Amino acid sequence: MTPEEHIDKITGSRKTGFKVPEGYFEQFYASMPSKLPKRQEPPKVEMTTWQRIKPYVYLAAMFAGIWCMMKMFHMMSHDDISLDNPPTEVVAALNESPESFEEIVPEYAMSDFELEDSVSQQYESFDELSEDLGLELEPEYAAIDVTKTSKEKPHHREVAQAVRKKQ
Repeated sequence: MTPEEHIDKITGSRKTGFKVPEGYFEQFYASMPSKLPKRQEPPKVEMTTWQRIKPYVYLAAMFAGIWCMMKMFHMMSHDDISLDNPPTEVVAALNESPESFEEIVPEYAMSDFELEDSVSQQYESFDELSEDLGLELEPEYAAIDVTKTSKEKPHHREVAQAVRKKQ
């Protein structure tokens, strides 16, 4: 099957009414190079020293980075750690007293009751608390004894109701 027959088969033997003149493409290929302008060679630019050695510097930096990564991975993976030979940080943490861990816990992580107990242990009365914090307490709160245990203290609902009544 010739290319023309194949094209006719695809298009359904429809004639479009357009024809290519005989020898058009042969003339086109022969005349086109003479119509184009001459190709100019780009000017030759002399490379600087940095441009010449830059690939080698980058290659050396890459290998130095790989060496540093391998060194870090080697330092981080110790095969000699076991329960018989724990790392020094673990031993130091186990030997610390439990009270030292309480210093690490921030106050906002404490529950209200823990915070209340902590404040009641630090201050004997509201007068000391108000002096330390620079506050003026209202007379009804200034008379409350903070050294009472939580069972002796008024229930929180009662305190909240007293505050609401005042408002």
